[in-house]
Amino acid sequence: MNNTEKLINVFSNALGINKEKVNEQLSYQSVKQWDSMAHMVLVAEIEDSFNINIQDKDITQMDTFGNTRNLLEKYNVQFD
Repeated sequence: MNNTEKLINVFSNALGINKEKVNEQLSYQSVKQWDSMAHMVLVAEIEDSFNINIQDKDITQMDTFGNTRNLLEKYNVQFD
């Protein structure tokens, strides 16, 4: 499993949505499941899955799937 697939799985699991709904345009509150509580679950699951610690200032930038993936590159997570 590559890191993109891993991130899709994390989003799907954390938000309780089908993997097919996870795409570049998926954004905070665009689905009812992605609320503030789910956002914190998502952050925790990303940190666990990629073995990183996301800085507080970066958490607010994680407002779309695409932005989250781009942000993870800052933490040396490589995507194809």
